[in-house]
Amino acid sequence: WSLGAQCGLSDLEEIAVANDLCNRYGIDTISFGNALGYLIEAHEKGLVDDKVLGDVKLDWGRVNLSRLVMLTALKEGIGEHIAEGVRRMSEKFGGEEFAMHVKGLELPAYDPRGAKGMGLAYATSNRGGCHLRAYMVMSEILSLPQYLDPLKYEGKPELVKLMQDVYAVLDSMIVCKFTSFALFRSMRYEPGPYARLLTTATGFFFDDEEFRKAGERIYNLERLFNVREGFSRIDDTLPKRLLNEPIPDGPAKGGILDLNMMLEEYYVLRGWDVNGVPTDYKLLSLGIITKPRWPKLQVALDLRDLDEALRIAEAAYRGGAEFLEAGTPLIKSVGIRCVSELKKRFPNAVVVADLKTLDVGWMETEIAAQAGADIVGISGLSNDNTIRDAVGCARKYGVKIMCDLIEVKDPLRRAKELEKLGVDFICLHSGIDAQRDREQVIDRKVETIKKIVESVDIPVAVAGGIRADTAAKVVKAGAKIIIVGGAITRASDPKEAASIIKRVIEAEYRNL
Repeated sequence: WSLGAQCGLSDLEEIAVANDLCNRYGIDTISFGNALGYLIEAHEKGLVDDKVLGDVKLDWGRVNLSRLVMLTALKEGIGEHIAEGVRRMSEKFGGEEFAMHVKGLELPAYDPRGAKGMGLAYATSNRGGCHLRAYMVMSEILSLPQYLDPLKYEGKPELVKLMQDVYAVLDSMIVCKFTSFALFRSMRYEPGPYARLLTTATGFFFDDEEFRKAGERIYNLERLFNVREGFSRIDDTLPKRLLNEPIPDGPAKGGILDLNMMLEEYYVLRGWDVNGVPTDYKLLSLGIITKPRWPKLQVALDLRDLDEALRIAEAAYRGGAEFLEAGTPLIKSVGIRCVSELKKRFPNAVVVADLKTLDVGWMETEIAAQAGADIVGISGLSNDNTIRDAVGCARKYGVKIMCDLIEVKDPLRRAKELEKLGVDFICLHSGIDAQRDREQVIDRKVETIKKIVESVDIPVAVAGGIRADTAAKVVKAGAKIIIVGGAITRASDPKEAASIIKRVIEAEYRNL
């Protein structure tokens, strides 16, 4: 395909000779054919002139394949550009909308406008536009192990994830994936035979579940590498032609690909945040990390209106806030359902229910936990029995307790007491009203933060008047959770405000 139909060629002997030359010179045939296709169209549109081509003639159906292979291998003439690949050529000459690559890797033959699952597989492949990280064509085109309508979106994110996880282990085993055509029995892509082989080879027991978990671990580790190198959600995409231009003919005529619809569901299934970054919860469950990665940005939604809170929460979450707090005013205004709505909208975010409980610790913690809270806020002024009950209930439901030291007269002493009572987080908090007194603004309490951090082994959160220009101070003092309210909720662009603060706290944390 790549050296044939992609370039408008049909001479099988010429294609075979060029294919052999590519193999001998270590040139990937998919990438090479895509590069030629891009050049032909770019030349046709006037983006690449004859001077760049030199004495090479390029047109659909008129390509001297063997000569171009040699020029590319030797990086001579136009071959020097071809050797750089489609992405770099499109950056140089233009025409990025028809440059067929994902993350710099050229796309194979399968048009995702006519095979929706394959499109998601291309976009989310950790190595770029690869068809072998999740070969959805197996089901969408070849009907193996059973037929899957290629034009439907339903269920595709789950199937792509399942296949990516299984195939990640097959790659590690160095097993030909074509064997899966015979061994997969259903659309669950059961890895049973491979699991038995891996058990025999390693001496470690693998059943289907452990096999998939190993694959998931591999895929998340690869993703973390990409994140470290600067990749994010914006890279999980496809060329604009495939997203915006309807397919001109064939069974999928008129079709385009709604990638975002599948991508959102895929991230949820992966346990990644809205930007495509694996969450601590997912990494902890896979054993990739043994403790949370700090620092965290928490947005305090101290608002009255639920719709406004959800709008700001989405913006802040996309800007990097991993903890979403249903503030006390919001809970009092609309009830505990605001916690449920936050968890429903943002299932991979950490949802904090800031109840500031003073009594009936078990009951209020249970209400919040059942509503979907991951962390429940309790007042540090509460009776010790209230704290114990809240902690006990939290252990039952698998949630955490954050104790708020707002208006506590001796925060250092109380922090030590609360740690002994079993709370998970301490929050040093200057209230909104108290901030009218400038000495109560949290960045004026750096020494207090330091003393508490040094005195307890549990993470310390800070809240109260924190902005982009003061966030670094509290991080430097040792705070692990930076809680920001008005600087995000009252910003004209909450996403950008959250993003700026997130960058500040991460930069300061790296300098510690």
